[in-house]
Amino acid sequence: MSFASKYWRLSVGLVGVMLAFEAAFALVSGSSAMVYYAVTIGWPVLVLISPLTSPMTIVSLSLLGIMGCMMILYVATSYIEVSALTRKVLVTTFLIGAAYLFFLSLARIELSSSVSLLKVFLASSTLPSDPYLAAISVIVQLSPPSGYGVSLGLRAELQFASISGNLLLVSSLFLLLLGFLSSLSVFLEGWSIDRKVFYVTGAIASFLAAFSDFTFPLSVAWRGLNAGYPILPCSLFGGDPRVEGAALFLLALALATLAFSRRTVLKAETLFTLIITSIYASSLVCNVVLMGNVTFFMAFLLVLKVVAGAFTLLIVFLHITELLTKKEIS
Repeated sequence: MSFASKYWRLSVGLVGVMLAFEAAFALVSGSSAMVYYAVTIGWPVLVLISPLTSPMTIVSLSLLGIMGCMMILYVATSYIEVSALTRKVLVTTFLIGAAYLFFLSLARIELSSSVSLLKVFLASSTLPSDPYLAAISVIVQLSPPSGYGVSLGLRAELQFASISGNLLLVSSLFLLLLGFLSSLSVFLEGWSIDRKVFYVTGAIASFLAAFSDFTFPLSVAWRGLNAGYPILPCSLFGGDPRVEGAALFLLALALATLAFSRRTVLKAETLFTLIITSIYASSLVCNVVLMGNVTFFMAFLLVLKVVAGAFTLLIVFLHITELLTKKEIS
């Protein structure tokens, strides 16, 4: 067995460890975030207590950590070659991931409402004394997005937050449906999911999740909190949201192509999968430059992301080299 084939599963385990650690860090860093914003903002920071202690936030981050642990379990079962158990672990991980996206969408919508209220408090205290200038400032804050899609004010940021959250919510519902159908084929004898249904549903879910990632950096939650301590992860799966969104968009195109193709070309499918994986791995490395205030534990998370991303890129490079030189890929 080649180096790339032997250690491919290890990269999945590293990503699982990274996701579990990111979830744990986000769950325990709420107090640090409140102290930071209390010092920099003052009493209006009290509106952030609601999203910090929200059941949606706690459940979504807990599910992210469980998903990371399930990925580690998937790697362990695949190494001991228990195929039946490995398939069940994989489907369960998929379902947990879909549930995580569902609760994350609700948590983001709730967080955006709180951040927008916070910005209203801050903006009202800094309005110019001149009535004309104050009116202009309010108009700019409440203006819609420009023709180029650039956020000009609070209303635009709220619109992008709503778009991102709703897209993710619908995407998670498609993924939950897909996970439910997949679980039936694994846990029930004689049940099988149609190939085209699997690919079409996955393509729609990936497409919606990609645009949710693309629009979240324009939202009020990102623009209001990313400079300090983020309360929720800035992306869906730990990477830079824009690069990660590109990987999800390419995945949607791949699934749509597979859904309507009459025959399966294994080599092309494998190459497409490797390219998508490399883009996601790159998003992990790119995410490092987006962090605001870095603590010791956050520095460890950054190192973990770089290691997971770089190792995955190495494995992808070796796999592509083997594929192009017509070597066996297992």
